[in-house]
Parts: sequence; structure tokens; C-alpha cells
Amino acid sequence: MLEADEISKEDYDKWRYHYPEFDKSQKIAEVMSQELSDIFKDINDSDRR
Repeated sequence: MLEADEISKEDYDKWRYHYPEFDKSQKIAEVMSQELSDIFKDINDSDRR
């Protein structure tokens, strides 16, 4: 019999093998392109002159 806050082996295996699908707390960020990064760097460098 399961105690409070325990899950069945089947539920655990489903969670374990498909964890990213169940994790809604993390956000996935995309990395900006190198071209865009270079533009920002050039703007920042020109502002410092």
C-alpha cells in the first residue's frame, strides 16, 4: 500500500523516462544568433568611444 506522497512504480517509471515532458517549472531559452550578437557588440563598442 502506498503512503502519502508516494507513487507507484509504474508512475515513477513513466515520470523517469519522460521527465522533461512533466517538468513545467523550467523555461527553455534560445540563444541569439552570432550575427545579432555581433550587432549588439558593435553598438556597445561604439557607445563607449
